[in-house]
Amino acid sequence: MTPLSRSSLRLVASLALSLAASGALHACASNEATGLSPDGAQDSGLGAPTRQSCVRTADCDARNEVCGRPGTAFAGQCVPPSGRCDPEAPIEGQCYPDARCDVSLREPDGRGSCSFQSPARAVFPVEARIALEAPRSDTELLASSGFSFQWQPLRGVAGAVTVVMASRQPPTFDPVSGRITNASAVVWAWSTAEPGNTAGDNRAVDGTVPVRFGRRGISRDGTFGAPWGRDTMDPGQYWWFVYAISQGEVVATSVAQGFVVAGAPSRPVSCTQSSQCVGPGDLPELFECYQSQCRRRCASDLDCRAAGTRCRFDDTVVSTAGVRRGAFCGTVVNPMPGDGGVSTDAPR
Repeated sequence: MTPLSRSSLRLVASLALSLAASGALHACASNEATGLSPDGAQDSGLGAPTRQSCVRTADCDARNEVCGRPGTAFAGQCVPPSGRCDPEAPIEGQCYPDARCDVSLREPDGRGSCSFQSPARAVFPVEARIALEAPRSDTELLASSGFSFQWQPLRGVAGAVTVVMASRQPPTFDPVSGRITNASAVVWAWSTAEPGNTAGDNRAVDGTVPVRFGRRGISRDGTFGAPWGRDTMDPGQYWWFVYAISQGEVVATSVAQGFVVAGAPSRPVSCTQSSQCVGPGDLPELFECYQSQCRRRCASDLDCRAAGTRCRFDDTVVSTAGVRRGAFCGTVVNPMPGDGGVSTDAPR
């Protein structure tokens, strides 16, 4: 590596360690004009269920419900959400409070799916967003799989440097110092300042980079590590994210998106507390101990794809259960490799 390239990499990685943290992702939002119910049903006529009135979602006693937003068929009433979301609208009344709006696979009308699968905030507190394409939150790669990271490159900022990182943990920051507090968990890094991007048959450019072009994490002084040198990654759970810098400042950022190499870890069935359901590398947002069983939480069907079932919004979760607001996949988590589960709800 030339001195100039090493200097560029040091600058890029140092910014990752020194820029400020938390920013709230523009989250999920408004429902269809026909209402919030996932099956489209509306309350009318004799025999219709009595719905709890509300001003905000916190007013709803059932932990699988949200408060209907103004302008919808169930405005001011507690109902299960639809699981679909508008990324430009507030999360209140559409997704569960700690979910985000995943737009990696948009619906035909431009909406996304509510999801607990990644941190609900953007990696850096800037307005411009970078959309991640692959690998996705429900991607499970074989240990022998060669793959590329793919995203929508930033447009309209001349000379911006794009940085891509993969970590064993979701990135966290100290809001006072602005540093990444778990930088040691970053195992793979690459940037458009990296030399040799166009070498080989499979090119690395802004928008796609094969794993082999990366480097082995970042050192304490902010420089990238040794060349990765292979097409695969070790088995385990990862989170990857992308950001762009221009004139020494971050100008755009993505969320951190999870993916799994070589299958999901095995997990217990029975439990007495939720921490027993969370394996190494798991996001705590995804699992809950409910009625003495480890359950996969969901904000839409997207969160249940790895289990092969659907999100059961129609299963009432009572407030006295002491669990976080959300629904559960129709699968009890099973201790078999691959997290196949024991289905209590055949996919529809």
